Amino acid sequence: MKYIPPDVGDNKVIYKGKRYWIVEFSGKDKIDGFGSENCQFVMYDKDKNGILAYIDMKHGEYFATLAWGIDDFTRSFSNIKDVVQGVVDMDRYYAKHCFG
Repeated sequence: MKYIPPDVGDNKVIYKGKRYWIVEFSGKDKIDGFGSENCQFVMYDKDKNGILAYIDMKHGEYFATLAWGIDDFTRSFSNIKDVVQGVVDMDRYYAKHCFG
């Protein structure tokens, strides 16, 4: 399967996995219409070719919110690797329990 990376422009990729990237909005360019005015980071799913989660950092913790869904589904994490695994888990849980 071929994954499609996002055009991050002048922003910084802080995590590069095979399928998921986390991009910090360090520049002015946007990804899928989102930029630093919306959140500090995004988690991008290269398989679905879109943003999977919006991420902000407050008081040394990362707060990730799924980009899709009906409810505000947010969790906190202490580091980037935990964000990746946690968002994947949230995505699977939400998809299973809301859409069967």
